[in-house]
Amino acid sequence: RTTVVVTASPLVLEACDEVVFLDSSGAELLRSTHRELMAMARSGDAQAADYRAVVSRALGEDTEVSC
Repeated sequence: RTTVVVTASPLVLEACDEVVFLDSSGAELLRSTHRELMAMARSGDAQAADYRAVVSRALGEDTEVSC
C-alpha cells in the first residue's frame, strides 16, 4: 500500500520509508530517507542542502537556500 504525503514536517518525514524532494515544476531532485538526505546536506550536496533548508523553515529555523 502506498500513501503520498506532502509535508515539510521533520516529524512526519522521519516516519516515512522514502522521501522524494521535488523542484517547483514537480521534477524529482532527490529520493532517499529523511535521515540520509540530511546526511547528504551535511556532507555538502547542494540539492540536499536545499532540502534541509525547506525542512528547517518548517521548524522555524532561518537557513539560506542556494539556487
